[in-house]
Order: sequence, then C-alpha cells, then structure tokens
Amino acid sequence: MEPGANWIVVRHSSKTGEKVIRYSFPTALKLSLGLHKGGQAYIEALESKGCEVKDSAKRLLLHPQFSCAKIGTSVDLVACRPTDLGLNGAPYYSAVCDRIKEIRHALCPLEVGAALMLISPTALYTSLLIVM
Repeated sequence: MEPGANWIVVRHSSKTGEKVIRYSFPTALKLSLGLHKGGQAYIEALESKGCEVKDSAKRLLLHPQFSCAKIGTSVDLVACRPTDLGLNGAPYYSAVCDRIKEIRHALCPLEVGAALMLISPTALYTSLLIVM
C-alpha cells in the first residue's frame, strides 16, 4: 500500500463476473477538529485572522445543528473527482454522496468547513472534500 493512501476495496460477486474494485485516495490534508468549542468561537477566530464573516455564514455557524468535536481529534481529508468514484458525466450531488457512502467513506462533518477557513480562506473553493 502506498504511504499516506487509504484503500477501500469493493468486492463484487465472482458468479456475475464482476471484478474487485480498489479505491485509493491519498491524504491531501490532516485537519485538527475540536480546537474551538462552537460556532461563536469559530466566528471570533476567523475575524481575528482578518476574515469577514458574512451574516449568512454566521447563521450557519450559530445554527443549533452546527457542532464541534467534543475532544481534539484529527481527520484525513482527500480530494477526488466524481470520475475517481466511478461516476460519469456531471452527477447530482446526491449520487456523489450515495457513492461515497457505498465505498465506506464519509462526508465531512460541518466543523471541517470552518476549520479549513482558518487555514486557508480559499480552500473551500478548490476541491470536494471527503473525510476518511
């Protein structure tokens, strides 16, 4: 196995002639979560770094469903294209989410977006992120 790569193996029935598919996504970034204890703490941290936090972003960060990791933890983030997931064309978001779950990966928790903004304000606009 390649260093820094996370492998997912999907096995299909040999009776139908389908073959084993291997998914390898190298870790693009290891991100620490749980360093801030809520949306207000993220707003303050972003503003202290000179980021303008618009009202719409504040509403998201202060929403009751926005949560942070209770203890410090880290996640491995990967970047991939729909074609890397075996999807063709321009698939719907729901198809991408279904495929990610099918190969036993997970979508990013909400805190990842805010934590990424603290590292790089442009990071959210450059890739689709999946948490391993």
